[in-house]
Amino acid sequence: MNTRLFESWAEDILAYALVNWDSDGWDYIYECHSVDDIVDLISSYHDYDSAFNYIASIALDYEEARNEVRAEIF
Repeated sequence: MNTRLFESWAEDILAYALVNWDSDGWDYIYECHSVDDIVDLISSYHDYDSAFNYIASIALDYEEARNEVRAEIF
């Protein structure tokens, strides 16, 4: 496993999460995951786009769950 490559991808993903804090659950990714966490999640992917899309799907799942809870509360 090319750990440095995955760390670079994870750093890029977290940078994206910070810039996109207010959309699609990216705040969750930034607040709740470290570089090592992201590396663990993406280490089976062979290209950055696939790894990014996987993390984006996690962020979106979180956003959808958060919206469901908000809908029930209000």
